[in-house]
Amino acid sequence: MNRNALAAVLLHLAAIGAVSQTARAGDYKLDLAVSDGTHKQAVAGPTTMPATQPILPQRPSLTVSLDSKLTAKWKVIYTAKPATKDALVHFFVVRTERTNQAPPALAPAAVLLESAQTLDFESNGTTSAEMGFSPLGPGVYLVRLEAHGESDESFVEIDLIVK
Repeated sequence: MNRNALAAVLLHLAAIGAVSQTARAGDYKLDLAVSDGTHKQAVAGPTTMPATQPILPQRPSLTVSLDSKLTAKWKVIYTAKPATKDALVHFFVVRTERTNQAPPALAPAAVLLESAQTLDFESNGTTSAEMGFSPLGPGVYLVRLEAHGESDESFVEIDLIVK
């Protein structure tokens, strides 16, 4: 086999692998929005976990003042078939050092808000929540929604910049 043919075969195999990983990462549809009543940032996903997407995209951000009263709204829809058991839906707001930083360890002192639930989902089953909160101080906070199932780990994120 010549080099060009070998390169074509390897490229084809890589494309098949990428398509199969993308299809696998579609068990959940995630929606996340953060608002201060005047300004809003929303994101829908999923974004695949770093193992399948090594370079994370730039996160959307929302800049607010320190005295802001914030609302986070999120919704998870399980879109795959068949039903799944013991799926983990995890939402948190955690202080970070800079925008687009990888999620830090969830040390209690850094976590502003957190919610987690384990659910059994039928196809097209949903869960959602709306939570109010205020920043503890100026800085950058990561607002993240994750869904973890048997064959899928998806997330969406927003950077909250408090001035």
